[in-house]
Amino acid sequence: MIRSAGFQIARPGTRRLVGLVGPSGAGKSTVSQLFCELGCGAVDCDSLTRSSQVYDKACLLELARAFGEDILVDGGFNRALVAQRAFRTNQGKKILGKITFPRILRQMWKQVEEEERSGKKIILLDAPTLFEAGLDAVCCRIIAVSAPEEIRTSRIMARDGISQEQAALRLSAQQGNAFYTSRADFVVENRGEENLRDAVSKIFEELQGDSDTL
Repeated sequence: MIRSAGFQIARPGTRRLVGLVGPSGAGKSTVSQLFCELGCGAVDCDSLTRSSQVYDKACLLELARAFGEDILVDGGFNRALVAQRAFRTNQGKKILGKITFPRILRQMWKQVEEEERSGKKIILLDAPTLFEAGLDAVCCRIIAVSAPEEIRTSRIMARDGISQEQAALRLSAQQGNAFYTSRADFVVENRGEENLRDAVSKIFEELQGDSDTL
């Protein structure tokens, strides 16, 4: 049970962790920002996968031993080369996860603690792979952000400067809306409309109500 909880034991009556999930291009960052404006804290788990605090010297040495010394470049590493070699086999993916996931998890909990110390009682875990990592086990509620595929495609094209074909290929390799919405307590349909703020406010009120009953 402790392992499934990310090696953390929640303290009743204090922080409440809420998972924020959704496919690429759904607009999770926009929804997260709206929740923060209402008083929530937020941890961007995706950004931690690129954090220099995760990829310290010890981590880089482990990656080099696993995937080749040539991955090391100017005090850092060639992320694309590591990904190419790691994702070639299931064993490679397991090795990469074994090296990086515990470090990412530690940094995530540090940020959660920082948000809690700042007075935040509801803290969002903005984590694209929340379910795959087992972090849904430490969340009291799950919010899924969804959007029609054509909107998601256009957002990815604008955000990453890629073609429609490249965006479509990227989406085809990921989970779709239903994977997240079927597992969620709340669903936010993010079409970029003005009523998005109202939808977020309604969910926030319910989350506050949950907190008041503790």
